[in-house]
Amino acid sequence: MEDSDKNTARKRVSAAPRPISPVRDRPMVLPPMTTPPPPKWEKWGHMRDVELWEAVALSVNMEPDDLPAYLGAYDRYGEDPFKICPTLFRARLQVANSNAGVVLPIKPVHPLKARCIVDLPSFGAWAASVWEDMPAELPKAAPEPQAAPESAWDAQAKPMQRSAAQDAAILAAIHKAGHDPLALPVNEPGKPGVKAAVRDSLAGNALFVGMTVFEKAWERLRKQRDIADKG
Repeated sequence: MEDSDKNTARKRVSAAPRPISPVRDRPMVLPPMTTPPPPKWEKWGHMRDVELWEAVALSVNMEPDDLPAYLGAYDRYGEDPFKICPTLFRARLQVANSNAGVVLPIKPVHPLKARCIVDLPSFGAWAASVWEDMPAELPKAAPEPQAAPESAWDAQAKPMQRSAAQDAAILAAIHKAGHDPLALPVNEPGKPGVKAAVRDSLAGNALFVGMTVFEKAWERLRKQRDIADKG
């Protein structure tokens, strides 16, 4: 066989690099945690409505905008968008989540409590009662509103307006659950009834902050004969 024929018969091997094989069954390596810089207080010191996690970041003297939170990347970091945030922040956020909607009023605008809205000065006042190391720049009391002197009529009308709002919220929740407020089904033994379902649906509502507020509103509706049992 001629030399040229031998060269043609040889197996040709590509000079290109081999394709990269994916690494399987290995845990994802998270980037290292870093401590964000101090907050820009010239901005945050004048804020009122902020997300709960932002308020917590301020309470540990960290700039929220520089916190390694992945608020839209659940596919990358699981269901916890704060997974790689500093430990102090995560521990304090857990406490704030536990109190939010119970002793700390929030506006429930997101399924995650951490992303619901809080009044920053009110949060600061609450946080100062829990932790001692609050930044001096963190607002800790809501400023007094500048308004005309309140009349005796206004003083009496305010509680009534709040009560009316609570009543309307409960009645709306009953209708949403598919029940007639004047013909509520009797509870089955050992099972939660309509009242418990309505209470759960209103959890986190700023109108029902406190352990007994909902109970008082429910009993008020019964006395007013706005709700009644079937039969």
